[in-house]
Amino acid sequence: MAKDLKDEPAAGDDTSGDVANPGSVDAARVSRFRSKGFLIGASILVAVIAYSGYRWIESTETKVQSEAVEPSPQEKFDQIRERLANDKETTLQVDDFEITDSMLLQIKDLEKLETVIVDQGRITDEGIVHLPTLPNLQLVRLRYSPITDAGMATLAKCSSLWYVNLPHSQCTAKGVQLLKAIPELRQLRIASPKLGNEVTREIAAIRSLRGVHLIDIPVTNDGLKSLASLPYLESLYLDNSLVTESGWRWLYTNYPQIHVHVNQKHHDYDPKAHAHHD
Repeated sequence: MAKDLKDEPAAGDDTSGDVANPGSVDAARVSRFRSKGFLIGASILVAVIAYSGYRWIESTETKVQSEAVEPSPQEKFDQIRERLANDKETTLQVDDFEITDSMLLQIKDLEKLETVIVDQGRITDEGIVHLPTLPNLQLVRLRYSPITDAGMATLAKCSSLWYVNLPHSQCTAKGVQLLKAIPELRQLRIASPKLGNEVTREIAAIRSLRGVHLIDIPVTNDGLKSLASLPYLESLYLDNSLVTESGWRWLYTNYPQIHVHVNQKHHDYDPKAHAHHD
């Protein structure tokens, strides 16, 4: 019988490798797949790094630009002064940057200015020399400002003032005495390490006062009596005074109409005591 030619391998065909290594094709495919996966992962990593770098550069540039455009204290003050000069406002209030004497000296021609509030910075006697030139000035509050007797003499020339607040002054009782020259001064809030109980007599001489707030001044029972003699006194705040229990009892008995705060609160003896809310 003749042999079926279909079963014979053609000349030059080599099938031994396929027979001997049946997994070689699958191994090659796995190798190629791994190579492609590595390339894809590397590409993703490069993209992530590039994007992160871009975002970092962008944020850095934004921060630099932000810092670059932040106006200086003088520029901020110039903006406030411009608004005041254009009659858009009558209040100078600085609480977000430090003001200096040289800045405050620039307000001498703002005739419509009514209020000067400086809660940041350090103003001295030299910085307030032009305040008497403001014909409508009514309220002055200078925090962290060591105003001395010379500065009090300047304020005494501000005839339209009704409110003076100097919680960090360096004045003496003689300086407070000068404020008597202000005809309609109604509110006085003051502190100074150079003030003692004797200042109560000088304050009692400012007969126009309606409200008095003394901070860390060693007011005694006798000093309390001096303050209570003010004919129009409506409000009296004393922080860290030397007034005794008998002194407070005397005040509440004889002057029940005065609104009193002792260390920012109502005293237990106060017949009108009530809670205060922030």
